[in-house]
Amino acid sequence: MATTRAQRWRVKLARPFLSLWSSLRARILPVAPVQSRSVQVVESVSPPGQPGFSIGDDSWKQQHYALKLDTVWQALQAQPEFGQWQGMIDGDPSGRDQRLQQCLRRVVAELSGDSIAGGAPGTTPRERYKRMITAFRSADAILLKGKHNSPLRQNSRAFLHGISRALFTTEIKSPFHSDLVQAIRQKAASGLREGLPAPLTSNRGRDLAARLAHTQQLISGQRSALENPASKSDHLGNVMGSLMAGEAGIHYDPYRQGNIPDILFKPRIHGKAVACIRMGTPTRQDVPFNASVTPEFRCFLESRGKHDHHLYINRQRRTGIEGDRSHALEKLQAHIGLQGKITVVTLPADGDFYNQRQAFSKDCELQALQAQMAGLMADNQQGFFFPAGLRQRISDTGEDFSAFLSRCLKASAEELGISQDAVLGRKQRQAFIFHFLNKTLVEALIQTVDATTYNHTCKDDIDRGGVANAYLFAVKNRPHDSATAEEQEAFAREMEAKTNAAAVEVKKREVIEHRHEDLRNALETLDYWNKPPSGGRMKLPGRGIGAR
Repeated sequence: MATTRAQRWRVKLARPFLSLWSSLRARILPVAPVQSRSVQVVESVSPPGQPGFSIGDDSWKQQHYALKLDTVWQALQAQPEFGQWQGMIDGDPSGRDQRLQQCLRRVVAELSGDSIAGGAPGTTPRERYKRMITAFRSADAILLKGKHNSPLRQNSRAFLHGISRALFTTEIKSPFHSDLVQAIRQKAASGLREGLPAPLTSNRGRDLAARLAHTQQLISGQRSALENPASKSDHLGNVMGSLMAGEAGIHYDPYRQGNIPDILFKPRIHGKAVACIRMGTPTRQDVPFNASVTPEFRCFLESRGKHDHHLYINRQRRTGIEGDRSHALEKLQAHIGLQGKITVVTLPADGDFYNQRQAFSKDCELQALQAQMAGLMADNQQGFFFPAGLRQRISDTGEDFSAFLSRCLKASAEELGISQDAVLGRKQRQAFIFHFLNKTLVEALIQTVDATTYNHTCKDDIDRGGVANAYLFAVKNRPHDSATAEEQEAFAREMEAKTNAAAVEVKKREVIEHRHEDLRNALETLDYWNKPPSGGRMKLPGRGIGAR
């Protein structure tokens, strides 16, 4: 039955409240037990290394901030210009530059942890990190407003560029993320009679999905310990503050609210290592519908060399509160000074097509699904956005955009070993779409724009973006059939960290369950993950797209 205009408007108006309720459930309700394959269990599994923190107090959170501050400061000291920058900060500025120098000294004090010119750093790593971001932004604002161009101002801009490069392109050289997840698993399993599952000994997708589902449940049971609120009112304040910021766009500022960027991994795409940056959306909102790009991310883009290019894959909605952030990001590539340095595309992780419901709910042949998908992408519908600059770049190679999309879709089908006339049920269609958006298309886009860095980010890069990044990591690091039990288990632990660590660090919880189900569905459903050829990894065909 056709819907009326009034019904459509009711649905549109209800969506923000449904999104708010979904996020509230994710913060309050535990994950329901997942019906997974039976696994042999052992009494205990020793945690790797010595993490040096307990999840029952605040120490692990402080350690995360401290590790990032140390990593950025060390990277800054290693840059050739550091001596010049140090002299600039220690020098005696003119009267109109004194405020700028105070901000720069504050940045250095917070990064180094040392008092500089009478200014003491924050008392905790968390306080130091947030004060560093605030001082960085204050210095940037002064530089943007000033009309004169003194040597101090020239060096100050280069200094801020150096900090932003270090903030986004350094990797915490520590097993912190993996140790954190394993510590949670250990604490949760200590109260279970059956203990932890036996180490993973298979590279099959269903076995990996069962392991990830079990870890998801264990983390869900430790929410209270992870948050460690002083009282119930503090817990309620944390929940409502998070919802008002993320879902309503009120005082939303991920980087000042503890979402720390980091290099997640460096997949090899067509023979070249490309850094995947795990980062929250680099936008902020004081009130709804006034999103702006953060100064630290703009400075990062400004600092890029002539051979560098950043691919930003946005997984936020293009409507509502998130739509405001999406549009701010999509417009970024047209800014003077940033053209040619960044490409922003938006891929859906929500909506009727992505979830294969409503008008897209009927079973169909793969070739029909591909044709439908190519049309939606070409027309920027159902949450897709591909900018004119990207389309022109593809056209300059002699291939129009529709042909490019069709080629990528065909390559994905070949990778997965699915025939064009195969009739796909809903879960199979969802698995194909998930693989295409998070593996085949990502590789094709990286190759097309010749990206040296990229990110695959939703709002906080812990749910939609988190499972997308984890999936590509799994594809690129899946052990051979002949891998030892120790290698299989090491891969499982890395997958647990890539999938869950960011959600724990940013929101003190597990991945939202229906996002986690998207990942597990692909691992469980696709023959690609469960029927590899004997003797090793699957060879991936298709005109360079998808090659390991």
